[in-house]
Amino acid sequence: MRKIILSLIVVVTTISLHSCDTSSHVSGHGGQYIDFSKNMELKREIDEEAETVASKMQKCCSMYVSKNIFTKVDYSAVQKGFFGNSYTIPMTVFWSGKITGKQYYIRGILNINEDGTKEWKHISDSGGLESKNCMINCIEQDNVK
Repeated sequence: MRKIILSLIVVVTTISLHSCDTSSHVSGHGGQYIDFSKNMELKREIDEEAETVASKMQKCCSMYVSKNIFTKVDYSAVQKGFFGNSYTIPMTVFWSGKITGKQYYIRGILNINEDGTKEWKHISDSGGLESKNCMINCIEQDNVK
């Protein structure tokens, strides 16, 4: 029993220390980092989820229809929860304004919970958005069943 408790303390401490790393901005469920070279199917699924988020962002955060929308997932910081199927996905959504051609972005963390609900943690953006909470409201409205 003592070994189990000590092991849990080591795991929690390791996760806590890693989540304090400001370079990755990852703070979510905590968990295991994923070796995507061994799991290309999961990488494809995360890419699809990122594209879905980008599409929703366009509808919720841009005053006009945008063009050249794309996402960049920080695969080195994606985590799978220790228990169940939860994921923490740091990502940035980029687009160009249709009228101005100006480049915009939203950087954040998409948390997918075990029950499939999603949460968005805003980290930063380029400005020019309808509101700072546009992604949070947009992503989380899908959780209402």
